[in-house]
Amino acid sequence: MNDNRTIRRSALFLFVAVTTLLVLAACSPGGSSNSNVQVTSATVEPQGKLSLHATATFQVAIKDLTGLHRAEDIEYHWSLDEERGTYLPDGADEATEVVTASSSLRLRGDRAGSEVVRVTVVDTSTDTTVGVGTLAFEITSPSSTSSCFKSPTLFIRHGQPFDVMDTIDLETGKRSMYGYHHVSDVSDDGNWVTGIAESSQVYVQRCDGTGFKTLTDGTLHVDSPAFSPDGQLVYFRQRSPNENPLDPIAVPYMELAVANVATGVTTVLTDLNAKAESLQHFAISPDGEMIVLEHYKASKGSGGFVYEYDLVSMPAGGGPLHTMTQLGNYIPLYGITFSPDGSDILLSWAADKQAEEFGEAGLYRIHPTAGSGPQLILADLSPVSNPPRNPRYYAGGTRIIFKELLPGELEPVIVSVDANGGDFQRMVDVGKLDNIADVWEPN
Repeated sequence: MNDNRTIRRSALFLFVAVTTLLVLAACSPGGSSNSNVQVTSATVEPQGKLSLHATATFQVAIKDLTGLHRAEDIEYHWSLDEERGTYLPDGADEATEVVTASSSLRLRGDRAGSEVVRVTVVDTSTDTTVGVGTLAFEITSPSSTSSCFKSPTLFIRHGQPFDVMDTIDLETGKRSMYGYHHVSDVSDDGNWVTGIAESSQVYVQRCDGTGFKTLTDGTLHVDSPAFSPDGQLVYFRQRSPNENPLDPIAVPYMELAVANVATGVTTVLTDLNAKAESLQHFAISPDGEMIVLEHYKASKGSGGFVYEYDLVSMPAGGGPLHTMTQLGNYIPLYGITFSPDGSDILLSWAADKQAEEFGEAGLYRIHPTAGSGPQLILADLSPVSNPPRNPRYYAGGTRIIFKELLPGELEPVIVSVDANGGDFQRMVDVGKLDNIADVWEPN
């Protein structure tokens, strides 16, 4: 009899001890070594970092010492202490709080800073908390060093309709195939690209081809996406959904829109179509505060539509347009870009082909705010062709690179001049269907 009592007491003591351990584990800081719920991520650990806009999968493991919890009864309540990221559940909406039956979940880092993934595990059969696990980490801003490109790199759109992208190393002249996506712009850190996917959607992806993400749904025509200097936003042209005010049969005009890379939320910054206005080229200032637009206004004449083009500026977040200079009446610009320090704007201007002749075709420079007109720095090298195509600064702003058809030649070439239009250099031979998309170089 005494032996039976001893056995019962021992069993009772063991049961109380195990129960106490479970309660202590559930109440201890989640994710610590003495917790019965552990949160891990092969991407985040061991450095404890997740790159901005990158994704990581988090796993939850439960130490069920009693064996009382059945897998089919377990529910995972995912939350974020700082809400700097977004959970990406399969087949469900993105959110900062998610309840799943799965022990793993992907997370995207949306804002730089400290973050904690917190998972509360619930047994739905008894409506009790099994435990809480956490994993703290840092969402880090992009590095200033590209993981893909080490030297100044020229991006070339090739073919029709621009279905192949090549890169040209400007130090070695080596040309390499980059991919089949249309690339329009490269982030300042060289780690992300943006362009147009086949279904007329703006996309972003890492320079190594991973992390593909669309920012628009393809409902409206979009083109010319470009990153903000910090890589947080992508600006692009978007067809207005409203009727053309001059002719219901004609296509509506373009607006300037911007998408938040982290959230995918799009904001239309202009209301041009309603006034029979639109835009062509645009460029973003290096400080991210100003946008300059090749803007035009349409009207109906006896022979059809008549256009008046001008160069305007506007705040990067939207606002009134400020006219900088008149440009003419017929496809005046073949490229526009800011200098790296933001001190001037470079235009490739067909100034000689307008009804009111403004001067020679070529590269012009205009100050963003001084109010003076464009100054010619390089006359078109081949007046019988269009002006220099898609000029871009490189070499720290000391040189300008562009596509040109030289006199007496049948195929265009990539050439460069110094910032004042001198020191001509022939860079790379290209084809008629090759066009400069962007130039990237290390900071």
